Amino acid sequence: MSFALTSASGAGTVAVTNNSTTLTGTSTTFTTDFTIGCSILIGGVQYVLSVITSDTAATLAIVYAGTTNAAIAYSKTLLITQSGTDTSLSGLSGIAGVTYMAIGTGEYARNIYNYGGMKLKVTGTLSINPYVEEFITSSTGDSLLVTSTGTLNINGSMTINSITKYTQRRWFTTETSYDFNTPLFHVNGSGTFNWNGGEALVTGGFTWDSGAVVTINQGVLDEMRTFSNGSGQGIDQQIRQSNSTTLNINGFTLKRGLFTFIAIPNAFAGYAPQHCTAALCFSSSTPKVIIPLSGFNTDGSNSQDVSMWQGQWLTLTNAVNGTAMAVGPHLSGNTASYGRLVVQQTFNPVITTSALAAITGAVVYVRDTNNSNRKNYTSDSYVSGNDTADKVYISTTNSSGNLTTALTVFTGAVSVAAAGGTSDANNTGAYAWDYRCKSGNTTDNFDVYVWHYSYLLGKYTAIMKGASTVTSGTSLVTDTAVVLSSASAAALTTISSASNFYDYAKYYKCTATQVNLEMNGVGSLVVTLSGTTINAGSFNVTIDASAGSVFAISGSTITIKATTFVGNIVTTGTVSFANGATLSGYYQDTTGTHVSISVTGLVSGSRIQIYNVTDSVEVYNATVGATSYSQFYTYTANKTFRLRVAYASGTTAYLPFQTNGLLTASGVAFAVAQVADAVYNANAIDGSTCTEFASDLASHIYIDVTSSGNATTIQRLYAWYQFDNMSSTGISTFFGAITAQDTINYVVVTSIASIFVYNTKSVACIISGANFTRDDGASIIASNYLQLNPGKAYLAGAGTITAQLSAIAANTNLIPALL
Repeated sequence: MSFALTSASGAGTVAVTNNSTTLTGTSTTFTTDFTIGCSILIGGVQYVLSVITSDTAATLAIVYAGTTNAAIAYSKTLLITQSGTDTSLSGLSGIAGVTYMAIGTGEYARNIYNYGGMKLKVTGTLSINPYVEEFITSSTGDSLLVTSTGTLNINGSMTINSITKYTQRRWFTTETSYDFNTPLFHVNGSGTFNWNGGEALVTGGFTWDSGAVVTINQGVLDEMRTFSNGSGQGIDQQIRQSNSTTLNINGFTLKRGLFTFIAIPNAFAGYAPQHCTAALCFSSSTPKVIIPLSGFNTDGSNSQDVSMWQGQWLTLTNAVNGTAMAVGPHLSGNTASYGRLVVQQTFNPVITTSALAAITGAVVYVRDTNNSNRKNYTSDSYVSGNDTADKVYISTTNSSGNLTTALTVFTGAVSVAAAGGTSDANNTGAYAWDYRCKSGNTTDNFDVYVWHYSYLLGKYTAIMKGASTVTSGTSLVTDTAVVLSSASAAALTTISSASNFYDYAKYYKCTATQVNLEMNGVGSLVVTLSGTTINAGSFNVTIDASAGSVFAISGSTITIKATTFVGNIVTTGTVSFANGATLSGYYQDTTGTHVSISVTGLVSGSRIQIYNVTDSVEVYNATVGATSYSQFYTYTANKTFRLRVAYASGTTAYLPFQTNGLLTASGVAFAVAQVADAVYNANAIDGSTCTEFASDLASHIYIDVTSSGNATTIQRLYAWYQFDNMSSTGISTFFGAITAQDTINYVVVTSIASIFVYNTKSVACIISGANFTRDDGASIIASNYLQLNPGKAYLAGAGTITAQLSAIAANTNLIPALL
């Protein structure tokens, strides 16, 4: 074994009295050579110092049992030095003054080594198994010291079936308390301390010097009680952490005391303080940089979870209880009790289908809530401390349904400016929390929105707290309204239908940028679709045939590119059209419901009249140079509409076409089927040249005979009539009032117009060429000086008919029954 005992003679001599605790020195240096709890060897017996008054006055912890002596030599604290390699503490059993005790049986058997007021210095490699062994000391001031060449291993873990478990059995106990300035356990610079499981029960501080290599996995430290100094003042025991890149902690429980950061650890996860005066506190020497900790686990038993001091900046990641922790001044009323604490949570949800299949490309969005306690913390050159703005978090899912980049969500903060409110109690006044969750408290609940082109919005509430990444996600339901693929929607060059409108707007919404996701509110689509109707909410909608882009949003206006949009649009804004764009359907906006009156199947160049029969109002009357026509009409109730269509051009005409339709909230559509006017076309008279006729817009046709013979024909009158239907007055007045039975018979339909022929001149005029009558049998002539000559009647083909009758008679006579 490699344990050796050494001691050193003390300066001067001491005076001792039997059965007394008083120790009086001559030429001694008690304050330099000793600390309270150290051992002193007098007359071959080891005693412990409980009080050091001066270099020459001290008090023993127990009465002196030897012979009274006015000047006796003594030895300073005994030192046990470990060197080489030891895999257990068994070597201590051979050291004078070490008490060995075996307790328990079986799996509970343990070996206890008590080296009393002596000190143990590790210069080699010492490994302790806390499952079976423990050492105890009553000395103070580096009672356990790992030197720069030493390594102390606490092997309190075992792996069974690939699962590592850590014991909480004790490996180190101290029996004397002292302040943190002289630690009980000390790791010198370059010394190595590997602590895997097991508990240390101490009454003094732990100190790790800068450069010490310290690794802790699930270690437990119980700072057993508060030290009372000579003035009766309670001083909390501390861990003073002075190493940075060489400190790695993954699981550490501190019971009572304080944990003081003097340097920034390389890794610090799973810290679980209990009943601590200050679970996390700082020194004026602590670097002013962000201190990252993860898995901070407070149970509500600590006086303070974080003590503000000297403007330090602390970031806690994945705190078990989130923002539910006590933050306050390290020293109440001290202006140095300021700083900044941020709590944040790693968030990486899993997004799936209802069948739990991973969804790729889902966009996850989280935004915090302003609960009216945000601050701009810029003291001590902290340039990134302006927390007044909302924080927005956006990421997309990969093929596993997880985020391509996990989100780090800022859940709360306490920011205290220098000299500001440092006497306030925990979590109040200057130390009041800026909670970022929607409930504005320690719930740490955040709404999560999940958008995907092919699925309906997924919205749920995530609790952003826990020792590890929050993975709570949601399942999405298929959006049956989308028709195109996302890529096809993105490739649209025009939006010609309601379905196109919805698909492109959904593609726009699901783009992983803040402006797109927040358009119309993060929880709402830009537009919705029901059948063939787009609901644009409060957006203005402009349909522009020459728009610069297929879809654009500027302010409160959506502009889509379309020549003819097929479908309906509903909005509380306005709908407008640009560059000849039209809509086939209806639209409802702030000015009312506008339904479409459409006419299809026209002969190009026809005149049409659209007439509101219910209200006796003409809606439209014009020539249409196309095969179709449409317009919008403000809908208030169902109404009957009439359509008239006329066409005459040169020697070609079509019969007048008329039909009625019911205009409803969906509009009215007229399908036209014009039939060629065989009589007009056969007569081959251009109605525009028949200038001897005019109407009085009531019941007469005026005949102004301008020909040299004071004569005209019924065929010319009919040609004029068909051409007159191409005027706005003709189509609305005499439309359908004259019909041609054939080229020589024409009839006035008196139910439409009671037409008479009237000669405005006093010169006789003859109208010939055909029979012209009224269907009521009344005379068609309404004035003198007018003669109607329908022409001579002939029996067509009389000779042929006679010959055919003679042949029939001859054949009939051949029938035997008739002979």
